[in-house]
Amino acid sequence: MIKAMESGTGSISTTHASDAVAAVRKLVTCAMEAGPHITNELATSKLAATIDLIVQLDLRTTSANGVSTRRRRVAEIIAVAPGERETGYATTHVFAPNADGMATPAVLPDEYRALSAHGFDLAGYLAQQEPRP
Repeated sequence: MIKAMESGTGSISTTHASDAVAAVRKLVTCAMEAGPHITNELATSKLAATIDLIVQLDLRTTSANGVSTRRRRVAEIIAVAPGERETGYATTHVFAPNADGMATPAVLPDEYRALSAHGFDLAGYLAQQEPRP
């Protein structure tokens, strides 16, 4: 997966984790399983340099009138960037889960504001941000 991401042509991948930040930790662990030459620092730096966003999906089952329905929805989206702390990466909640577990606009890193030139509704995003305490 990392090799495909490093090619620069774009990629998408899936993994299973309890939340978006846990997905980063799991991917680091998976990369280290490639052999003793892959250290935590190397795996972390490669992932932080190649992954831009992690989208966490949530599976909910609801029942109405005796019929169960399973639905997937976006629970959170984090931006990943190289970091200076001991983790080696930094995360920013672009969409964070609210009290109902639904993803709501949180903090948009400056580099993603340019997406408005490609159809991203920046004004709508900013208008839906929940006030910070």
